[in-house]
Amino acid sequence: MTATTFRSGRRIVAATGLVLSLAGFVQGCAVPSSHEGAFVVRETTPIFLLSLDARDPSLAADGHGTVALIWVSGDSLAGDVWLSVSRDSGVTFSAPARVNPTAGCVVSSLEGRPAVALGGGGALAIAWSERRADSSGVIDLRLRASDDLGRTLSEPVTINDDVADPPPGLRWRELRDWPLKHRPHASHGMPALAFTHDGSLLACWLDDRRTATADSARVTTLWTSTSRDGGLSFSPNVALSDSALPLSRPMLAIAAGGTVTLAYRGTENGRHGQHVIFSVDGLAFSGDTLLPRENRPLAAHGRALTLLDGTQWVGTEVSITMDDPRATFDVIAFDPAGTAGPPAHLGANVSSSGLAAAGRLCAIACWIEHEPGHTRLRLATLTRRSRQGA
Repeated sequence: MTATTFRSGRRIVAATGLVLSLAGFVQGCAVPSSHEGAFVVRETTPIFLLSLDARDPSLAADGHGTVALIWVSGDSLAGDVWLSVSRDSGVTFSAPARVNPTAGCVVSSLEGRPAVALGGGGALAIAWSERRADSSGVIDLRLRASDDLGRTLSEPVTINDDVADPPPGLRWRELRDWPLKHRPHASHGMPALAFTHDGSLLACWLDDRRTATADSARVTTLWTSTSRDGGLSFSPNVALSDSALPLSRPMLAIAAGGTVTLAYRGTENGRHGQHVIFSVDGLAFSGDTLLPRENRPLAAHGRALTLLDGTQWVGTEVSITMDDPRATFDVIAFDPAGTAGPPAHLGANVSSSGLAAAGRLCAIACWIEHEPGHTRLRLATLTRRSRQGA
C-alpha cells in the first residue's frame, strides 16, 4: 500500500455532549494571530502550502497530537485530493501525498468536499467523490484507508453499492422498474466519516439513485454504511431519509459515551431545517428530529454544519450578501452555561473553513483565504484560556 508523492509547487444546541457548529457564507481580510481575548491563536500553516492554490479543505484531530489535513487541487470537476499529517498538534506536517491514484478524477465543491477521519491505533480514512472512468457520468463515493496514519494507503474502494447492473433473473416488470429505484447515472457525494468507539468506520453521504431524474430532485437520500475492517470493505448501504436537501453535507460526531449523532439538512411537511438522528452503535439510527427554529445554530446564509465532539466550540462564517460566497471566519468558545465568549477573528475573504477539536482546551482551524490572483490554505491552533471555563 503506497501513497502517491506530491509533485507540484449564535447559538449552540447541546446533544449528548456534542456541539453543533455552523459554517455559512461573507467578505473581509486576514488578521494576524493574537494572544489577546479568549484564545491564544498561533498560525501553523506549513510552508509548502504558501504557494499552492488549494481549496475545499477538511481536517481531523484525535486529541493526542495527531492532525490530518486534506485539500483539493485543480478545478471542481477534475481535481486531486492531498493529505498531510501532523503528529505534534500542527507544529510540523508531513510532505503532502496525493490520495486518488488516478490524477484529475476528483469531483469536489465547498459542500461536497472530501472527508477525513482519525481512529485509534493509527487508523485514518479519506473519502471523496470520483467520476467513473467510463461514459456513464456516474460519480462514485471512493475511500482509501490507512493503519499507519497515512504513510501507506489501501487500494481505493467504492462505498456506494449501486455500481452493478440489474441482477439476473428479474421479471420484465422488475426490470422495467429497476431504473426508478436504482437510477443508473446517480451522483454520490457530500461524505461524512467517523470512527466509532469499537473501531468501526461509519460513512454517511447523499445520493440520488432513488430519484427519477437529477434535474427534478428537490430532495435526495441520506445513506449510511459501516466498515468493520478499517475501510477495506463496507456493509450494504442503508437509506436513512429520502427528504435530505441536496448540496448540504451531513455531519457525524461520536460522543464520549459512544453515542453517534448524525446531523443533516432536510425537509418535513414543507419546512426546511436541521435534523438530528442518534445511534448507540452506528448501525441502527432512530429519532430523526427536526430541530425547533429557536434551537438551531444560525448564521447568515449558513449552509455547512459541523459537529464537534465533547467541546464548547463553534466556528462561523458570516455572509454579507448571497451573491458573494466569501466570508469572515470567527471561532467562539462557550462556557458550561452556554454563554458565548469573545470571538477569535481568524480570516476574511474566506470561502471555506474547518474546525476540529484537539482536546478540552485546544482546537485546530483551517480555511481558504482569497488574495489578489491567489487562494491560500491557512491553519491555526487555538488554545482556550482556562478562565473562560472548559
